[in-house]
Formats: sequence, structure tokens, C-alpha cells
Amino acid sequence: MERRLFLIFLPLLLVFPALFPGGELTVSLRSQGSGITINHGCFASDATSQLPAVFVEEHITMTVNRERLSVVGRYRIESRNTALTSLPLLYPFPVDASADFPDSIHVYRTCDSLLIAYHEDRQRNAALFTINPSACEEFVVYYSQRLRGTSATYILTTTRAWKEPIHHAEFTIVVPEKLGPFTFSYTPDTIRRKNGNLMINFMYKDFFPEKDLTVVWKEGW
Repeated sequence: MERRLFLIFLPLLLVFPALFPGGELTVSLRSQGSGITINHGCFASDATSQLPAVFVEEHITMTVNRERLSVVGRYRIESRNTALTSLPLLYPFPVDASADFPDSIHVYRTCDSLLIAYHEDRQRNAALFTINPSACEEFVVYYSQRLRGTSATYILTTTRAWKEPIHHAEFTIVVPEKLGPFTFSYTPDTIRRKNGNLMINFMYKDFFPEKDLTVVWKEGW
């Protein structure tokens, strides 16, 4: 029986294996999450084998402005095999009582700015799309969602679905200084002031996160 591996990549949550009709092995996320994972397998594999691609880098900017969170994520995924020309991904969003499903989503390749078509999966709070890591290893995801509370989150923990640390990860949170004081789930490396905003930076090597990146502020708008 052929078994195909379905993974989840991108904001990343805990995963669990489940067997679907036809003998296909899938790795799935909880509905609330963000990040990138392989979704539909076009390669034979099992739960213990090496994945066909490596999640190498992510550069994330989270901007909080007027009860909205805008996220720009630049990702680098390298294929282990040049014959791999199609890698379907599932990009989940953090959707709950404090954050709506994004009302603006854009995905494109950085090598030629070519837009990547995606499908909204509101049942799983995700966007589904396919990349060709052999032709273009980097791509960008932009989304914007309404916030209904005093916090914003980018999910990181599903990175563990890739079975190995991200080689390089950088995160920047931009928030109006007037909303403070702030608390962060990680200790910032640097904090700068610019045009009434705070720019909080986090940088990691061989990053295998055990918690999500969250900023909480005290004041409302």
C-alpha cells in the first residue's frame, strides 16, 4: 500500500498523524494556527522518513495598527531533490474570538514577483497553495486580519512538524508606543522607537520553538 505524507508548514502548531481512507498518511494541525506545512503529498513517504524539503529561513514582520494585525512573512524552503517541482502547502491563520479570518491575503514568489494562486479553507482557517522549490526557493505571504482584543499572535510551534530546527529566523513586531506597556512571549533582542512606534526585534539560529510569538498591550484604541 502506498502511503503519502501530508505535512503542514508557516504562523506553527502541534501536529498529529491520522490515517485517511485509501491508506494516505497525513499530518494535521489544530484549527488555530499559523505557519507553513506540506499539505498534499506528491511523493511516497512515511511518518519517520526524511521530508522532501527543508524549512531554512523565515523573516516575519507583525504590524499592529488600528485594531488590525498585518503580517508579512518571507520564507525559504529548499528541496532535497531537484526533481521536486510541486510542493503543496497549508498556511493556517490564528483565528479565534480575538482575531478574525484574514480579509486580505497575497502570496508571491520573490525570484520573479509572480503571484501564487491560493484557496481559502475556512474550515481549517488556512490558505492552501503550491510552490516549486526547485525553481524558486523563496516566497512571501501577506495577510491582514481584524483584532478584537489587546493581543496579537504569530504561531510558531508547528515548526516542529518539519522535524528539524529552522536555520535562521527573524521576527519584528511594530506597535504604537501609546498602547503600552507591553509584554512579549519571548525576550526581545532590540527595541527601537520610530515615528511613535516601537520596533521589537527577535533573532534566532537553529530555532525549534516551544511557544508562539505573542505581544500583549494594556490600553485599547
